[in-house]
Amino acid sequence: MPPTTPVTPARPDKRLGARLAISLWMVLALHFATNISRELYPALSLAERGTLAVDEYTGLHPDIFVAPGGRAFINNNPGASVVAAVPLLLARPLLSAAEAAGKRRQAASQGETSAVYDDPRPNRQRFFRQTRERGLDLKFGVAAVVSAVGVMAPLTALLGWLMFVALQRAGLPARRAALYGALSVVATPVFFRAAYLNHNHLLGIAAFAAFVLLWQHRAAPRTLAAAGALAGAGVTMDYSGVVPAAFLGWWALAETVGTDGRPARLTDVLRRSCWFGTGAAGPLIALLGYQWWAFGSPFTLPQNLMPPTEYSVHGYSGFSVPQPDLVWANLFDLRFGLFAFAPMLLLALPGAWLMPPRWLTRRQTLTIAGFGAGFVLFCSANQFARLQWNTGLRYLLPLVPFAFLYAVPALERLPALARRWVLIAAVAQAWALAMARESVPESLVRVFVAGPELPWLTVIGKMAPQYVPFLQGTPSPLPVLAVGAAALLALWWPLRAAPDSTETQ
Repeated sequence: MPPTTPVTPARPDKRLGARLAISLWMVLALHFATNISRELYPALSLAERGTLAVDEYTGLHPDIFVAPGGRAFINNNPGASVVAAVPLLLARPLLSAAEAAGKRRQAASQGETSAVYDDPRPNRQRFFRQTRERGLDLKFGVAAVVSAVGVMAPLTALLGWLMFVALQRAGLPARRAALYGALSVVATPVFFRAAYLNHNHLLGIAAFAAFVLLWQHRAAPRTLAAAGALAGAGVTMDYSGVVPAAFLGWWALAETVGTDGRPARLTDVLRRSCWFGTGAAGPLIALLGYQWWAFGSPFTLPQNLMPPTEYSVHGYSGFSVPQPDLVWANLFDLRFGLFAFAPMLLLALPGAWLMPPRWLTRRQTLTIAGFGAGFVLFCSANQFARLQWNTGLRYLLPLVPFAFLYAVPALERLPALARRWVLIAAVAQAWALAMARESVPESLVRVFVAGPELPWLTVIGKMAPQYVPFLQGTPSPLPVLAVGAAALLALWWPLRAAPDSTETQ
């Protein structure tokens, strides 16, 4: 095989990177949502009782089912729940206090529980009523904050920092790399998806982090093992992670730069496969162990045991051959399509031709394109992808960092004025989606007609009669946004006149 072209190393600007990560964390934390995803239930159980079984929460979510052994579980892999359990364990005293307060209020109400939730969707009204009746509403509120601010916001900020480091090492000036690092979050659907605990997004972060390790570092054992561990961790998030894991495994064997830049020998390939496989083995063995403990066999998937649904009866537990209409919907449906949520990412197509060879060779570009196409086809074979209209873009989210990376060369070739307006439009759309959290047209109309909002504050206004009556209706987010803007200004003001140390690279 021909040798690959190493990326030109550049020392990352640590202070600039730290400011970028902190800024992204602040922005994402301000925009957190109170949605209680299915992954949050095992995370709470693990943090509080040391188990991934969710018996206490049976009936609160349609994706919770009772396995043949009598214990309740969610119908997905537990990786995201394990990650979220860490900050929830640290917040356990606060969770206990919130639950105790909810139980006391419920006991004092003698069954007369107020559960007013001003939303036309009956499922959301029903969930709020059930949590109020069980005295779990305050606890779930704390859990939503902790998992969003303590897991999703910092890990998404890490994704933006990774983009910054990768682009600076590739040769972009530090400030331009930092700008693109920020835009990879706030100008893409990542902004929308980072609002609450979500396994697809965590899979994407793990996959891109592993890719950056393999792309920009030598084939040292610890690099290969770390990339393998991240690839294996992605599979523990969701079984769609097998596609990026296969892509990363191939990259580790065929594309990782050797110590001398020459083509790898058979012994090099075997050594790399051993180290990558060793790293991946830990998470994968843990996943098989979980399935053995929960379902009686290491090879029994939760989807095999869940009660039949509209989509699970198609193919193998909802997985069939790729459906052309689902391919189109995953890419362009206004409710959850990748390019509907971020038209700017279409620039990845010309960007593949404009990609500097010293960044990624043509062969490497074809490898990444193959991964992207394979992932789209895999997700379009999963009939449950049709349910994304209820939550927005999820399944194809792991492709967003890769598409953004390829959009950068195209953006760099645009005239300055055109590039500026493309990025302004991308940020405006991503921000509107992150605020309103509806389909693309509805989010844009709602924000540009009714003004900005914050998801958590909107929900507080809907349930205000039970907690803060004076916020009932549509409370203004402007004071909160003003405080956030002031904090960001204070963070970046010292750099306003400092030169870019890498501007001449």
